[in-house]
Amino acid sequence: MDTEQRLALVEKMWQVVYPDGRLDDHELHLMRKIQRLLHIPQASFVAAKLRHKPT
Repeated sequence: MDTEQRLALVEKMWQVVYPDGRLDDHELHLMRKIQRLLHIPQASFVAAKLRHKPT
């Protein structure tokens, strides 16, 4: 997977995490673990999270 594909995957996963309008501690832990495994930069990870966070 190239960087763009990994970032797209993380974007989709944030969509799965946030439909209930909240972020559970277990969900955040899992997302951070995936971030590390996919070597996603912290800034990109946070930006994706904020794009999908309900207002």
